[in-house]
Amino acid sequence: MMSYADMPAMPAGDPACADGPRPMGDGIMHARLALPGGALLFAGDTRRECLTTASKGVMLAIQYDTVDQAHGAFHALSQGAR
Repeated sequence: MMSYADMPAMPAGDPACADGPRPMGDGIMHARLALPGGALLFAGDTRRECLTTASKGVMLAIQYDTVDQAHGAFHALSQGAR
């Protein structure tokens, strides 16, 4: 796990919520959980004041053994998506 206190400094000129205060403390920014069978589950969060219309929602990352499996999952999940 990585807490906000462990977060490295932002590069100079990075526009990502640069106007807001730097988060502090032991709140969890990123986490990784190793699952049985070798799969990994990643979780992350952002400060409420950094959310934009484009960043609301969820990000999903799935790893497949082959490109064909990944294409098939993408096609199935994208049906009717907006």
